[in-house]
Amino acid sequence: MKSKLNKQTNVMAVFSKETDITTEASFCMAFNIARAKRPYTDGIYLTKNILDVISILKPEDKKLFYMVENISNSRHTMERRISIISSEIFSNLQNEIANCSALSLALNESTDIQDKPQLAIFVRYVTMNIEVKEELLDLIALKETTRGCDIKDALDVVLRKAEVPNAKIVSVLTDGAPSMTGCKNGLIGILKSDTDFPDFIPIHCIIHREHLMAKYFKYEHVMSVVLKIVNYIRSDSKIHRQFKNFVESLEDDIPNDFPWYFLVRWLSVNNVLIKFFDLLEPIKTFLKEKDKNFPQLSDPQWLRDMSFYTDVVHHLVTLNMSL
Repeated sequence: MKSKLNKQTNVMAVFSKETDITTEASFCMAFNIARAKRPYTDGIYLTKNILDVISILKPEDKKLFYMVENISNSRHTMERRISIISSEIFSNLQNEIANCSALSLALNESTDIQDKPQLAIFVRYVTMNIEVKEELLDLIALKETTRGCDIKDALDVVLRKAEVPNAKIVSVLTDGAPSMTGCKNGLIGILKSDTDFPDFIPIHCIIHREHLMAKYFKYEHVMSVVLKIVNYIRSDSKIHRQFKNFVESLEDDIPNDFPWYFLVRWLSVNNVLIKFFDLLEPIKTFLKEKDKNFPQLSDPQWLRDMSFYTDVVHHLVTLNMSL
């Protein structure tokens, strides 16, 4: 009887261990689905792919087949797993913020594709081990208006939810909008007058300042000519094909095309200018064959200005990508 009891205990221990392993695998699958922003139903698809791979690499391992088949992968299971993971991550973030030595906030208000205002709140904090961490605290929808008081109300809700110790805030970073930086009705002014907040340092976002500088730093006499040539070659599919074939026939180590310039994506000017500069000689030859006259392409002063503008924009892009 004792032997039978030990046998049953061993069976239950093995079953419990296998259950723990399949549950952990289910959580791992849910975590990867959430990180890849895939639909919850992908759990079934992933399991089928794993089984197909095992059938090729290790078809004799029936136990592994059985364990994979028993991974909970339904849509509702993936939803529950992701909710549990999200709650655990947020709980860990709360604990780290509560025990940090100092923290700073970064706020960015923008509109989505449906013209609804959204407020993104980031937190950067120093742990007790002197380790700097940065996390997205929350993304909260605002109401119809985006005044300083509206942003302050939304910020208060997020800080209370995350149990952020206001006394540890040393700086608040915002863009240059009046609703953010106004000394009276802006967010900074309202926070300064709120006794719940310490005497923090207001910071104007360096990326926003860089964008403002790039917006007004324009070499119109350079970009007007470059864009005319780019639009001439890219706007007509026949001319575009002829240009690409012509560049490819040169057999040089140069790009065979250049992209469009998008005004709303000001960093795209870097790709346009760099490839235009690399293709300068083929462009001059191609335009000459098409009887298109652009005397600026032979003007030393214009070429120097274009080279200077290309270098400056490239440095701005490098700075932007490193932040």
